[in-house]
Amino acid sequence: MVFWHPNGWTVWQIIEQYMRKLLNENGYREVRTPMVMDRVLWEKSGHWENYRANMFLVRVDEDEKTLALKPMNCPGAVMVFRQGVRSYRDLPLRLAEFTRLHRNERSGVLHGMTRVRSFAQDD
Repeated sequence: MVFWHPNGWTVWQIIEQYMRKLLNENGYREVRTPMVMDRVLWEKSGHWENYRANMFLVRVDEDEKTLALKPMNCPGAVMVFRQGVRSYRDLPLRLAEFTRLHRNERSGVLHGMTRVRSFAQDD
């Protein structure tokens, strides 16, 4: 896990602001989807069966639900896309997301910089 100090966080913010500027200039609009989503959504998308072993799971006893920290943007992006009726004239729909993703990769599966627990990825 990364603990950002002031100078490093300043560099991160400068890069992120630059990316937002480029995305905006190219017609992208930023969205934000939930960090924690219900198991049902992951099952519907097919991710539960294939990626459950690498997901951080949270059990909510009062609701008897299993939630997962978001390991990828796909299901959330689909939910955003499904809001409302769209025409072919609305395409391409250019959306971007800077949210954090979390994966519970097993030790030894990946190495070095490719084995991370938290990262930002815009699909």
